[in-house]
Amino acid sequence: ILLKNFDNDDDQRITTAYRNLAMVSRKQGKYDEATEMYQKVLQNELKVLGDEHPDLAKTYKNLAEVLSDQGKYNETMEMYENALAIQEKAVGHEHMDVASTLYDMGCHLHMQQNKTAEALEMLEKTLAIELKVLGDDHPELAMTYRSIGHVLDAADKPTEAVEVFKKELEVRLQTLGYNHTSVASCFHNMAYILCQQGNYDDGIETYMKALEIRLKTLGPDDLLTATTYKLIGEAFGEQGKYEEAMGMYESSLEIMLKSHDGEEAWDTLNLRLLMVNAWFGQAKHDEAIEVLEKIEVALNEMLGNDDRGVLAVAAIHSKMGVILEDQGKLDEAFDALQKALAIELKQLGHDHLEVANTYNSMASVLSDQGKYDEATEMFEKVLAIRSKSLPHDDLLITETHVRMGTTLMYQEKFDEAMIIFTNVLPNHLTAHGVDNSQTASLYHNMAHCFAEQLRYDIAMEMNEKALTVRSKVFGQEHPHVAMTYIKMAELWEKQGKPNEARELYQKGLAIQLNAYGEEHPDVAESYSSIAGILLELGKFDEAMDMFEKALSIRSSCLPHDDPSITSTYINMATTLQYQEKFDQAVIMYTNALPSHLKTHGVEHPKTAALYHNMASALEHQQGKEDFALEMYQKALDIQRKVSGENNPDVAMTYSALGRLFEKQGDYDQAMEMGLKTLSVRLNTQGEKHPSVGSAYNNLGSIFESQEKYDDAIAMYKTAIRLNTDDHDNPYLATAYNKLSGILSIQEKHDESIQMLEKALAVLLKTRDHDDLNVVAAYHNLGTVLQSQGNYDKAMEMYQKAATLLGDRNDDLLLQTCNKMGVVLFRQEKNKEAMAMFEKCLAISQKVHGRGHSSQAMLYHNMGMILEDEGDEESAMEMFRKRDSIQGKSSQDD
Repeated sequence: ILLKNFDNDDDQRITTAYRNLAMVSRKQGKYDEATEMYQKVLQNELKVLGDEHPDLAKTYKNLAEVLSDQGKYNETMEMYENALAIQEKAVGHEHMDVASTLYDMGCHLHMQQNKTAEALEMLEKTLAIELKVLGDDHPELAMTYRSIGHVLDAADKPTEAVEVFKKELEVRLQTLGYNHTSVASCFHNMAYILCQQGNYDDGIETYMKALEIRLKTLGPDDLLTATTYKLIGEAFGEQGKYEEAMGMYESSLEIMLKSHDGEEAWDTLNLRLLMVNAWFGQAKHDEAIEVLEKIEVALNEMLGNDDRGVLAVAAIHSKMGVILEDQGKLDEAFDALQKALAIELKQLGHDHLEVANTYNSMASVLSDQGKYDEATEMFEKVLAIRSKSLPHDDLLITETHVRMGTTLMYQEKFDEAMIIFTNVLPNHLTAHGVDNSQTASLYHNMAHCFAEQLRYDIAMEMNEKALTVRSKVFGQEHPHVAMTYIKMAELWEKQGKPNEARELYQKGLAIQLNAYGEEHPDVAESYSSIAGILLELGKFDEAMDMFEKALSIRSSCLPHDDPSITSTYINMATTLQYQEKFDQAVIMYTNALPSHLKTHGVEHPKTAALYHNMASALEHQQGKEDFALEMYQKALDIQRKVSGENNPDVAMTYSALGRLFEKQGDYDQAMEMGLKTLSVRLNTQGEKHPSVGSAYNNLGSIFESQEKYDDAIAMYKTAIRLNTDDHDNPYLATAYNKLSGILSIQEKHDESIQMLEKALAVLLKTRDHDDLNVVAAYHNLGTVLQSQGNYDKAMEMYQKAATLLGDRNDDLLLQTCNKMGVVLFRQEKNKEAMAMFEKCLAISQKVHGRGHSSQAMLYHNMGMILEDEGDEESAMEMFRKRDSIQGKSSQDD
């Protein structure tokens, strides 16, 4: 239409239309069309504005972005350079527009072209401008620091990367406060690098900070929270702390499955593979195999004969082979690896590196079977494939030589093995460096050969080198360090020095106990080794104790119903419950129950407490309410039988039952439980006890749920009357708040405000000034004042709430800012109201993503302001966005 109505193709309106078309085409993935439209924009701007106008820089950058989308990286950089030249001429070299373009160029060079040196140069120029223009604590600097950190990490400069991330953290903390998702991301990046460096303790500690913030800001069901749990699990796994790793993986899996409505997906299956590693690390081979079999079934269901699925199944068989090998089921292991190999040869061909990896695993099994010649033949196949694809000094080629030397060592060909180890050591050190776990393993092998050659001094020297490396890489408490101590102990034992051997065995055992606990085969082996030394020393009773410990472990450790194990399960479950990991808590309680009953019997207060705790955990699991009721009833039956009706524990269980019945909408039963709670508490604790006020509040809540407001008011007023003298009683604030809510519903706003002010006074005495309950009180006061039309006072309350809240609770901040926007609109402060709604929209999109139902009302409010301002076209655009979201919500419903 524009082209028909205007003679000049370079009319500004036509240029704008081309630009809009380009933007739409890019969003649709039509990059050629987008490029064509941007080029027309550029032609028109060159014709109208000349070749040095600042507006051209924006178009050059648009072209750069769409060319990058197409992988045309040289042309991309040319466009960025054109934009930069114009900006530098127009505004000088130290302007934020120049910084922005340099930043884009740096990110492109890093992410698309992996040119870390050039990227770093661009980003450091960006930083220099930002520091000069903005100062050293401006929020803009944080993103630049982050990008520089990622480039340094990619350039294999982890120490420098961590230091830059620390600078980012300083800026984030100054501008955002501690509990912000960007601060969590900063901790996350630092933790990842620390773990890559082998500094797992500091890495885990830093991940925990990220996790704490993400739980507060994103909640326990966000996928970023799941990612943090997973990475903490991987770090624990690298330390050999497999139980801790499994706990993290289970927390991550629970979130992922919830996000997929309980269905398996790639991320859940990958996580299950990590869990397999944790089972394997604990020598729980059957559990690991069982999980792998389930993964294979899920893969077949998800992908069928899709190439990805077929190759993933090959990877499953390969992993099964490794686990079966460790179990000593060598024939089954070899069969599993042959299945993997058959798939890989068909899908990938004979010269693929994955094929070499499988040959490598098969050679290991053959070596375990004592088929050393066949193993050597297999390693030669590995070497041939890897040599075709990789440089001669590549890590994998070095590793293959080491494995061939190890096979010779197993054949007791120590001289030949030492030739290979000695020849490969320089390349190995060049590839891995000194401080690397693989280097430590090579030193161990060399130590073994020297020991078999009776060269004990040199053997001990090699083991000490291994110890130094492993201590540095894994930390002093890692199982690999324990194994080195044990190897050194064996050397002393061979030399007839039992006391020196015993000391080192005990060091190894202490680390294993710390890493694995009592239930690990390696611990049993250490006990057995120490027993052997004690025998040499003539300490027979002590030796017997050690053997009995080893026997106990090898017979599945302690009996499953041992009381100490039971109490540990219960304590762990209670901890999990406090962490709101209810699924895991229920499993832990269930596992503890049989042995607990065997120890204490059914009719015991501790058994009642266990049932109560199980019920409380079940209550928080969707669809488990009936099971929760059953557990509460069991607890109640025991409590009444053991302690009688009038007991505070009985009242506690009645109260819990009432809460659950109310949640289910069974108000008659809820009321019955509530009255019983009140009766017991009055009889046992007296009407002035805070728990009695709580009972009245609960009764009021049940009436309120049924919209029986007069009865609810009577209950809340009774709670207030009984607790008025106790100004520090939190139940008093609850009663005032609940009463205020009903009065507001009844449009008795003055009385409602009085109740809220009283609640606030109690909260300010009993809570920190920025406690979320205090924030909510200010918010509620604002709401009632707003409904009265007292906008100035309402605004004051909302501002207090927003200031105290900071960035700790995005949903509450969103509600508060939205109401502030409405008040400003009512006050005809349209510009300020629009700014507030835009702030709300940014918060909602950050927290919920685009298109969330909360954004419909924001678009509506923004449309009303624009309509009020006479901008009908923009108002209609807002209303269309509102209708689009509401239409989507209706479909979802």
